[in-house]
Amino acid sequence: MSKEEHWTRTLFVDHPEFFLPGMEAHQQIASKEASQLCKIIGKHFQQIPASATKVLDLCCGIGVHAIALANEGYEVVGFDLSEHCLRKAEQLAKQSELSEKRVRFYQGDVRQVFGVLSEKGETGFNAILSIGNSLGYYGEKEDLRVLEDLHDLASSNCILILDVINREWLVRYCSPYGFSQISQTIQMEAERHLNEKTSSVESEWKFYETRRMHDSNSIIFSLKWQLRAYTFEELRELLEKSGWEYLRSFGSVSSLAPLIAESYHIVLMSKKK
Repeated sequence: MSKEEHWTRTLFVDHPEFFLPGMEAHQQIASKEASQLCKIIGKHFQQIPASATKVLDLCCGIGVHAIALANEGYEVVGFDLSEHCLRKAEQLAKQSELSEKRVRFYQGDVRQVFGVLSEKGETGFNAILSIGNSLGYYGEKEDLRVLEDLHDLASSNCILILDVINREWLVRYCSPYGFSQISQTIQMEAERHLNEKTSSVESEWKFYETRRMHDSNSIIFSLKWQLRAYTFEELRELLEKSGWEYLRSFGSVSSLAPLIAESYHIVLMSKKK
């Protein structure tokens, strides 16, 4: 990886084959999450039909949430860095016989989301979603700027739903090592730790051919990355600074369980001030 290239581009753009299988395996859970998101949005906009509710799915990946919401009648815009994932999303939308009027996708860096979408006339969102721990990639300053950009893309009655990993969970349970079977032929080893001074998860992923695991010469791809993790208080403060008013919290998108210190994720719902 060159010094100029951020790890997100290296993984999601240059080597999506190492991340896409995980997204595809997550489809069943993502569908359940989408069902719960429909409940939240529908309850908040009880007087507005789904067809008149415009939703932005930020960092949408292969579009499972976006497509599920579109199938419920919402007008959905998906935005993601990876062209590879977006092609998959468009294929899934086509399989669901959804028109571009119902769901459409745009490629771009999240740090340029306002410029890309406003140029296309995609503004006035009633609900904005960031599901699956996509905040924190570029650090706190950039997160604040992205949230401000989302505020500018939002309608006056917009709600924002953020889903991020819980720093308090990481303090208690973050394991220094991990292992994943990415596909039938590829396995991944992970080394990670939480830097408590910077609140960053610092990690290295190493991908191997399954039959040659632990052979140092068989590494087919490796990546060092870091992610800014937030506590509930930090995330709420960040939202307030960027023009969003806190409404409620959950510990999971799929279950809408109450948020507690041991919750793996923090799900915060806010509205535009």
